Amino acid sequence: MKKFKRMLEMEQSKKMVNQEGFFRQGIAEASERLKKQHKENGEKEITQVMYQCLTGKGL
Repeated sequence: MKKFKRMLEMEQSKKMVNQEGFFRQGIAEASERLKKQHKENGEKEITQVMYQCLTGKGL
């Protein structure tokens, strides 16, 4: 019975580690998407300002 209980605890521990890895991976991916979006937003903002300057609308 003790062996069975130990095996259950080991399985739970493995699942917790797998779940932690899953969440870490999700956070890393979301962080990369956010970084990419910040860069894209900055580029669009610069493009918009340049267009306004070229059309004489100013800032």
